[in-house]
Amino acid sequence: MILTKYIFKHTINNVCISTIVFLGVIWLTQSFKTIKLIINKGANLSDFFILSAYSVPNWLLIALPFGTFAGCMISYLKFENDKEIVVMKAAGLSPLKISNPAILVALISSIILFILSHLILPITYKNFKILQNDIRNSSKELIIRDNIFVDINENQTIFVGHLDDNNFFKEIFIQDRSDPLKLVELYSKNGYLTTQQNKITLFMNKGTRFSTKISQEPTILDFENYELEIKKNQFKSVSARVVEYNEYSFFELIKKAHQSKSKKGKLLAEAHSRN
Repeated sequence: MILTKYIFKHTINNVCISTIVFLGVIWLTQSFKTIKLIINKGANLSDFFILSAYSVPNWLLIALPFGTFAGCMISYLKFENDKEIVVMKAAGLSPLKISNPAILVALISSIILFILSHLILPITYKNFKILQNDIRNSSKELIIRDNIFVDINENQTIFVGHLDDNNFFKEIFIQDRSDPLKLVELYSKNGYLTTQQNKITLFMNKGTRFSTKISQEPTILDFENYELEIKKNQFKSVSARVVEYNEYSFFELIKKAHQSKSKKGKLLAEAHSRN
């Protein structure tokens, strides 16, 4: 009994450490997309940590099995190298009794994974997708960055070659698709934005305006100064999203599989993958 507790203690410690290491690696590799989303949408740092917390159950489904295997292997290799296995066999312990602590650790891991996949994962993944969707559709501020095409709204796209600390732009390109009968493109060497009474205006200096109608030659106009009103999206805050299978519980997947013949195979496969 004492030897069993000794083996179990060392094994469970190594499993926890190995799982944390695997979890950290997964967190580092999977967080780049979240960081990019946070930066591009100007969200708070707290949103990044909340999204990461919601993702932990999903990451644990990958990290815990590998952590359990690695922890058990490290523990028993250490016992083997320290000749402790030889002493245990000499004391009359059978190979089954020596492996009982590892089997117990595996059963604990299996129970944790079962609870995660059936109870916790559907809730946390749903909250993750809702918050992610809210961040993507929250456009409280107009965020413009260097060397990136930014969709200001459904009809206007802007590109800025260089942006200094005072919001002074250089090498500006704007495509305006507000008029369905013609396409307007503007090139300018420099310019800046102003905001007055929720009205955003872009002032451009020394540029060219191209106006192209359907099946006609473009009209080219050089200008010294040009003003363009920027209209931000007003409908982005209300956006439907596709509900993924991971957001359904096991019993919801089984129920929906019987209701939908076209998606029955995918729903049943997702349901049984939880086990």
